[in-house]
Amino acid sequence: MTKYFSLKSISILAVCFFTFISCSHNVYTSPQFESQTASHKIIAVLPAKVILTGTKPKKMTDADIAKQENAESILFQESLFSNILKKANTKKYYTNITLQPLEKTKQLLSQQNDTIDYRNIDSKSDEELCKLLGVDAVVRLKVQKTRYMSGLVSFGADLLNDILMGTVGVFVPGTTTPVPNAPTKTDDIIVQCSIQSKGQVLWNDRYSEEANWKNNANTIVDNITNYFGRKFPYKKKKGK
Repeated sequence: MTKYFSLKSISILAVCFFTFISCSHNVYTSPQFESQTASHKIIAVLPAKVILTGTKPKKMTDADIAKQENAESILFQESLFSNILKKANTKKYYTNITLQPLEKTKQLLSQQNDTIDYRNIDSKSDEELCKLLGVDAVVRLKVQKTRYMSGLVSFGADLLNDILMGTVGVFVPGTTTPVPNAPTKTDDIIVQCSIQSKGQVLWNDRYSEEANWKNNANTIVDNITNYFGRKFPYKKKKGK
C-alpha cells in the first residue's frame, strides 16, 4: 500500500530539519587529545576577543567603544570560567585539571609593560601566554557580533561572585543598580572557544545564535558559555 505524507507531517519534518541545522555546532577534538593533555594540571581562561562586524554606532566615541568591548570581554571570560566550574563534576564525570583563578590570570596579564587584554590577546601565541601564566594550556574565546550590548560598562572584577550566586543583572551605567530584563543591543553572535597548547589547537567548538532582544545581556552570554561548559573536555568517567 502506498503511503503519503500529509502536509502537516512534511511541515513538522521541515521544522525539525531546519532546527537541527540552526542548532548544529562544529566541534573539533585532537585525535591525540588524551596523550597531549595527560600531563596537564592547570589551565587559564583568557579575556575574550570581541569583534564588531556591524556598523559602528554613531553616538559612540572610541573611548565608549573601548569601555564596551572591555566590559563584554570580561563578561564572557568570567561567565565561561563560571560555567566550566559548574559543569566540572557530574554524576558520571569529573574534571581532572584545575582552572587558574581569574584574578591571578588578570593580574599576571596586567603586569606586563604592554598590558595584555581584549585588544591584543590574539597577537600573543599560546606558548607565550602559557609561560607567562604558568599554565599548561589556555582557553581562548573569540566573539563576533553585529551590535554591542547595553548596560555593561559597570561590569567588573566582582562579576564572577554575582554569576555564581545567580544575582547578576544589567546595571544602570555608572551605578550598581540592576535593571531587570533590560533589552540588549546584541544580535547575531558567533562565538568560538578553543583550547591551545604548544602551538596546537587541542579542542575547538563554535556556537552561533540570533540573540533574543527580550533577554538581558547576561542571559545571552550565559546561554552561550553554558554550552561550552557542558561540552568542555578534560573529563573522566567516575570509577575508572
